[in-house]
Amino acid sequence: MNSKFSMYMITHKNVDFIPSGRTPLFVGKGNNEHNWLRDNLNDNIAQKNPNYCELTAFYYLWKNDKTDDYISIEHYRRFFKEWYNPTLISKEKMLDYLKEYDIVTTQYYNFGETVEEYYKEHHIGDDMVKVKEVIEDKYPEYLSAFNIVMNNRYSAACNMIATSKKKFDAYCKWLFDILFSIEPKIDIENRDAYQKRVFGFLSERLQNVWIIQNRLTVKSLPVYLVQDSKTSSLISTAKLELKNHRGVPKEWY
Repeated sequence: MNSKFSMYMITHKNVDFIPSGRTPLFVGKGNNEHNWLRDNLNDNIAQKNPNYCELTAFYYLWKNDKTDDYISIEHYRRFFKEWYNPTLISKEKMLDYLKEYDIVTTQYYNFGETVEEYYKEHHIGDDMVKVKEVIEDKYPEYLSAFNIVMNNRYSAACNMIATSKKKFDAYCKWLFDILFSIEPKIDIENRDAYQKRVFGFLSERLQNVWIIQNRLTVKSLPVYLVQDSKTSSLISTAKLELKNHRGVPKEWY
C-alpha cells in the first residue's frame, strides 16, 4: 500500500514560486488570492499567527489532517535541499528519507555560544525561563533534554520538519501544551512586532528538546532561500556554521 504524504508550504503571501509536490497553506490575515488551503478552518488558532508564526499551520494540520501517513512543513521562501546538489529535494526522495529516519530537520548550526546565551541576546530571556518552569512542572522527564539543548551551541532552526503524522501529532500535543501554559504568563503588549513572535522562537528550540528526549533518528538537510521566485544560495549567517548533516550533534546522546 502506498503511503500518503503531503509536503506543505506555509505562506502569508501570494507567491508565484511553488515547488513541485508542495501544497500551499495560507496563514495570517492577508488576502488569499489563489484560494489556497487556509489555517482558519475547522479547529484552528489562526488568530494567534502574529505571535505563533507558522505554528498556526502546525496546529491546523495536527487537528485537521486525518489522512496523511507522513507530513513535511517548509516555508514560502525556505525549502529543504539535498547536500551538494543545487535542486530542491523531491517528494519521492523525502519520502525515502522518512522511511529510513524518524524525522528530517534543517542542518544543525553552531551559534558560537550556547542556545540559552543566544536566545537571551536576541529575544526575551525570561520567556525561556518560563518554559523551563512549565517543563519542570508538567514534563519533568524532559528537563535533562532541555538542559542539553540550552547548554549546547548547536541547533536546528526555522520550524521546518518532516516526519510521520503520528510523530507530528505527538510533538504538537506536547509543544502546544507547553506554549499554551506559558502564554498567560507572558506580557507581549509593549513588544515590537518581531519580539511578539515569541512562541515561534521558543518552539524552534523546543523541537530539539523533543528530538533528544524521544531519541529520534535524524536526517538533517540544508535549506535553500528563495528570492525573486528563484532558488538562491544556501542560507548563511555570520555566526552559523555547519555541524553535522548526518544526524544530531553526537554530544546530544
